[in-house]
Formats: sequence, C-alpha cells, structure tokens
Amino acid sequence: MESEQIVGIIPDLKHKKGFLKYEACNLIVTGTRLIVAIMTKDMRKSLGDTPLDQKYRGMTTDAILAETQGTFAIPADEIKRIRVERGSGGDIDTSGGSDRLIIKSTAGKHVFTFGTKGISAKDAQAILKEAFGEVVK
Repeated sequence: MESEQIVGIIPDLKHKKGFLKYEACNLIVTGTRLIVAIMTKDMRKSLGDTPLDQKYRGMTTDAILAETQGTFAIPADEIKRIRVERGSGGDIDTSGGSDRLIIKSTAGKHVFTFGTKGISAKDAQAILKEAFGEVVK
C-alpha cells in the first residue's frame, strides 16, 4: 500500500475548543484528509527556533495521529466547506483582525485562528485549494 502524501502543512493555528478556550495545533493537509495535530507547550519548547512545519516532514500520517492525545483527522469526504477569512468575516483580500480558517464537516464546525509563526492565510488557502479544490472558498 502506498503511503499517504502530505500536500502541505499549515503551522501555528489555534483551534477553538469553547468560549475563550483554544489549543495550539498544526494542520496537516493530505489528498484524503486533514489532520489536526495538537501541539503541547513542551513540544513547542523542544522545537526551539525550528520552524513548526519542519516537525512533521518525514513523519507518516499515522505517526502524526498517534503523537499527541487529542489529535484527530477529518476525512475529505466529510468536508462540506473550507473558508479562509480575514478578521471579522471579510474576504481574504481585505484587511483587519486575525485571520481565521473555518472547516464545516458532517461532524460539525471547526474554527482556527492563525498565529504569528505560521504561514499567511492566503498561502494556507492555496494549499487547501490544491488538495480539496472547489470546497475551499
């Protein structure tokens, strides 16, 4: 069986867990699913100045899923829509506020906020479009 190929990595996201509760994570994009890889404070410290996305280069998707409790995957066939937006809901090309990534799936809605050590929202949108096409807005 061929191993699952990583299309791209969207590092330094904050996954909304509840009212004012977030957890640090990275989004691993493959052609068949999205993996929300939880990052603990100890993991971030151990990386030092190493870019967050470098951590996953060379790892298998199964190893990424097994690494941290709480890490989960969203299969591509369950994704209804992915939206990348600026600040308070504007288009990606308008300015203001923190950029967000919203994934709507059959299991529910996941909201992520972009951190300062990651890639731009526009670059993230390009990675997601490459993997999932028209589902990405």
